[in-house]
Amino acid sequence: MAASGTGKSTRYWDCCKPSCAWAGKASVNQPVLTCDKNDSPLDPGAKSGCESGGSAYTCTGQAPWAVNGLVSFGFAATAINGGTEASWCCGCYAITFTSGKNKGKIMVVQSTNTGGDLGSNHFDIMIPGGGLGIFDGCTSEFGFQFPGARYGGVSSRSECSALPAKLQSGCQWRFDWFMNADNPDLSFTQVQCPAELVTRSGCRRSDDASFPAFQMPTNTKWEPPQSTEVAGPNEQCDSTTWDAQKKSHGIIFIIKSRSIFHNKHEHQLAIIDDVGFSTNHDNHLHILNLGCINNSHPSGRNGACLGSV
Repeated sequence: MAASGTGKSTRYWDCCKPSCAWAGKASVNQPVLTCDKNDSPLDPGAKSGCESGGSAYTCTGQAPWAVNGLVSFGFAATAINGGTEASWCCGCYAITFTSGKNKGKIMVVQSTNTGGDLGSNHFDIMIPGGGLGIFDGCTSEFGFQFPGARYGGVSSRSECSALPAKLQSGCQWRFDWFMNADNPDLSFTQVQCPAELVTRSGCRRSDDASFPAFQMPTNTKWEPPQSTEVAGPNEQCDSTTWDAQKKSHGIIFIIKSRSIFHNKHEHQLAIIDDVGFSTNHDNHLHILNLGCINNSHPSGRNGACLGSV
């Protein structure tokens, strides 16, 4: 039975030997291909480059690529509700992104890995420069530390040029086709693996023919989601901080306070200056996550605070 549902996405590229590259994980024609430092295929028994003395890494050909403006192919580490590696290793899933700047785009991914840090119906998409995550095989494979944050990776397209040449196009894909969407939500259904993915991974499930074939849409023009709100300077509408603001039903603001709390009731908000509200909210503020980020007085009651209403 084809797995389907809704879930979430993240991104990573740790260069390590994928979990589904080990023999015996699932009923497949062969485990996922791995490569040495020169991108030459290795025997499935080769030790992971993320272990001491290991030589097996993710092949650079397993980076994502755009088929057209609407559809891309690629690979992912997965955790599918109700399943194990035996049911998802080398399985393929047609994903439709349901939030973020790439909403409505479609990606077919093959599951080649999993992770103890993955949640329910979680697709951790393999994107060069997308962040190492828990493990780092890239330093031993390429001889230098990859740029960007450990989780999230590089923050601009220009940083992709600091990656090895074979990985740069996969990194740029994130800022081009993927629209630099930040961990968008998704819906998914299991499909037969396209030949293009099997060619790169070398792996096909024994039950692959039992799943519906992926049908390429006849209209491959992507229609961007219509803007309903405009983010402020240096904000991204689908970012974590933006979502936090929406869930708090208000705005993020900075206040300069003469007395953050009354002396006798330290959890009661007192006099506020320079908030700049257009209407009088002084007596009816509902404050969430108020936190002082600077105290200018030894008493600790004066300073700048960040909060949401």
